[in-house]
Amino acid sequence: MNIDDQATEDVGLEIIRLEVSEEDRQVEGALRPKTLAEFVGQHRVREQLDLILRAALQRGNSADHVLLSG
Repeated sequence: MNIDDQATEDVGLEIIRLEVSEEDRQVEGALRPKTLAEFVGQHRVREQLDLILRAALQRGNSADHVLLSG
């Protein structure tokens, strides 16, 4: 045990890992919306973004750049 380990134990801090556990992946995936319809609020923004994405799909192109703020 080195000084850093002792300091961590004394304060009761948990060391953060760089790897993501499978449980974290599942929870994270369950929290993130998978479709625009799952987003809460911002109805007008969702409609406009949906329009942009559908148009890009029909053209067979990627969508133009979109800046989201807030």
